[in-house]
Amino acid sequence: MALVFFLSGLSGVLADPFANVTSDQDLYQRVKKLGDYGLLDPQDKAVLDQGKPVTRLELAFYTEKAKARIEEPELAQPQVPTPEPQALPTQQPLPSPVISLPEPTAIPSLIIPPAVKQEIDDLLKELRTESVLLKTRLSLDDQRIKDQEDELDKLKTVQDEVDEIWKTANKSVGLPNLYTNINMRVENISLAMGPGNQPPLLSENATRIMQEIYVGTYSDLGGKGTLSAGIGALIPVDGASASYQLLGVGTQPVSLYIGNPSVTFFNYGDLGKWDTTFAVETYQPDTTYGAFSRGYANYAIKRFEDPFDIKNFNDDKDAKNWDDFMNQVSYVPALSLSAGNVQSANDRVFDGVYLAGREIPWLGPDGKMWVLAGRMGTSPSQTQRWEEGAKILEPWANNLIDTSISTEWVNDNFGVNQAPELNLKDYEAEVKFNLTPFTIDVDGGFSDFSTGEETVNGVLTADNPAAIEAGAGQASIAFYPFTFYGFAISDSYADFQSKVTMSGLNFAKYGLYFSPSDYNDAYGSIGEVDNLQSDRYGWRLNVGWDGRKQDWMKSWPSFLDTFVVNFDMAQKKEYTSETGTEGYYMLEPTQMLSFYYPDDEGLWGLNLWGNYSPNVNPVRQDYINNIEDVRNDGDVLNDDVRYQFRMSDERLPLILPIYDNGGTLSLAPQTPGQAPVTTASGFNEYANINDLKSYNYITLTTKFKFDKWFNLPSPVDGSFYFTDNQVSGVASSPSTVLTGNLSNATNPSIVSTNIPNLFQQWVFDYAMMVNLTQGIDVMGDVGLETWQSAYTYPQVDYRTNAYGLGIAYDIPWCGGKMELRYKHIDFHDVYVPDNNYSGDQFFGKIKFMF
Repeated sequence: MALVFFLSGLSGVLADPFANVTSDQDLYQRVKKLGDYGLLDPQDKAVLDQGKPVTRLELAFYTEKAKARIEEPELAQPQVPTPEPQALPTQQPLPSPVISLPEPTAIPSLIIPPAVKQEIDDLLKELRTESVLLKTRLSLDDQRIKDQEDELDKLKTVQDEVDEIWKTANKSVGLPNLYTNINMRVENISLAMGPGNQPPLLSENATRIMQEIYVGTYSDLGGKGTLSAGIGALIPVDGASASYQLLGVGTQPVSLYIGNPSVTFFNYGDLGKWDTTFAVETYQPDTTYGAFSRGYANYAIKRFEDPFDIKNFNDDKDAKNWDDFMNQVSYVPALSLSAGNVQSANDRVFDGVYLAGREIPWLGPDGKMWVLAGRMGTSPSQTQRWEEGAKILEPWANNLIDTSISTEWVNDNFGVNQAPELNLKDYEAEVKFNLTPFTIDVDGGFSDFSTGEETVNGVLTADNPAAIEAGAGQASIAFYPFTFYGFAISDSYADFQSKVTMSGLNFAKYGLYFSPSDYNDAYGSIGEVDNLQSDRYGWRLNVGWDGRKQDWMKSWPSFLDTFVVNFDMAQKKEYTSETGTEGYYMLEPTQMLSFYYPDDEGLWGLNLWGNYSPNVNPVRQDYINNIEDVRNDGDVLNDDVRYQFRMSDERLPLILPIYDNGGTLSLAPQTPGQAPVTTASGFNEYANINDLKSYNYITLTTKFKFDKWFNLPSPVDGSFYFTDNQVSGVASSPSTVLTGNLSNATNPSIVSTNIPNLFQQWVFDYAMMVNLTQGIDVMGDVGLETWQSAYTYPQVDYRTNAYGLGIAYDIPWCGGKMELRYKHIDFHDVYVPDNNYSGDQFFGKIKFMF
């Protein structure tokens, strides 16, 4: 074990070939799509059509067989003419014998588009580890491979390559496979901030060069397990304007890092087949259990994926490539080409040990079980926080019904009894009915939460209060291409690791001032309805069209296969209206149109706009100060504009002004006949709008394959995105609030608190990608985003214009890729013109894979 943990200090750069891949993953769908061209064996296609989990090794096997199907067939040998016998001088010439060879029967050639052949090559490159392992282990006791010996004969053409790798292998540990990923990125941002008709209040011109090398190895432990390890180095070079350099964020030191070390042992015996993995910061599907237990990262499943930010290639788990985007109705995360595990933005990061079991005696033949245990978080407030989880999946009635149960426990273990000490238990049960052509899914959750204390404004009000228990549920019914969802989540449902955002439970009230939830203490976050934020109930209707996917559609016009449409109409509502840390009821929308984010967040996030309160970076700090100068409410928390890794959002307090600042002031009466109240705070006073909020969404994404539409020789793809996020307020009581403005504060009007439009966000984006020639693509996009709200101060009237251009080139050796991109952003704020900014970004990347 000492040796194992020593080796785990290095990071795996290749995926575990025996890791399960589920039907919601991009790699699974890409291989499954080969069946549309008749390239999959019927039994393999049936497995993928049923959505059964398979291993990466199996996907590599399916892909290798698909490649074999489109290779040039070997026909019968051509007929060789028989020479005529020479006549003797005294004889007549002998007649030529009639020899008739059978007419060779050619194997029908499949007409496969070049793009599909390229996709197969790309899949095999992504599954390089599995392909090599597959080819080198033909003689081992893999029953599935033995059952396909006739298909494996088609792989003999690569035997020379296999033999060469085998000769150089380390026989003591199996077949080590080295992988090297070399990147260099160059980025420049020029930005001017301030009113358009005046000299800029802030000007930045920053350049950054990032060089990276990552070397890793994957090894088969003699058929008993696998080991992946690796190490990387980052060499940054930064430069910026003088004001920027004075902040001390210029050139950064070289850094060495380890990635995701993991070792897996295959423990097969009477209790079933168990794959046991010890891993650091893994993103495996085997650690995702359900929407209400240990589920999906809510910020990573937004349906909107920036079309302008989609790359022709990527090696980042949070990005998508253009082909994925064009061929998927909903969001499917891209897989990493360089990380040590199957990586997905849908799956939670995990440190510890997890087990995946199959062929378990106490379950059915297709039943599976997962177990995990590890430490949760690394911050000072979470050093002794641990999580344990388990899930059982059991199909019934020939897979017509799938049932699953799962749980996750999160606990603080400080070694001594103290408060607060987190004790959280989540349970989930799910039933799916595969009643073709209908699919019905019913999912329920239950949580038990306690910390041993309860406080109000930091003062202990209850010692060891009763645990909070609450439920949640969702259900859906689908008939292609329609899906209807309904969900209801209690306002006190507690979960740190699920698809449910824990923004509805006030963790500070129970002593947890550093909330593990994604949005911390943010209430009223405006995002896609998929996120299922807590303290919500609602519905969503989805239309996801992706060609003629059902048998009854096969006779429909073929042009229906040339576009993809995804339309959502949804509504979420609150049970109770919560306040943020400032005491305001809030909305928190996310800015969608912004600069490009390179793999490590780039200059905009790391150096100009990012960092976390209170040490925010210069541009964002000025932006916050300009808002606070106008609002003047004494708030010094410095979190009005939040940095969320690759995006930013803004907290908009739902307030209306009562009076201006300026020493001793006379407040307007709260009710008719009430005496004025004097104060000397010097800060503006505001009426707080505590309406129950309804979040209304309309989102449309369409993707057009113009090359198929107009029969063009090379791909020409286009996309259009639109969303309308609108929030309305309904009075939680028949009370009224004072309204008015700073110039008319002494005579305010009184209105009903039913507000039809507290906030509205519109986003439009058009994007196109053209394949000029083999390996060269050109991209372009233009976008518009607006925010409007008259129920905050300063009022919100934002407009963001953006356009971008890019070119990508597939270098024909060493897996080389190159990309150059340009982005222009104009941001205009009507009520705070000092926050106007205009920026240009140039970004280039070149990489090689060895």
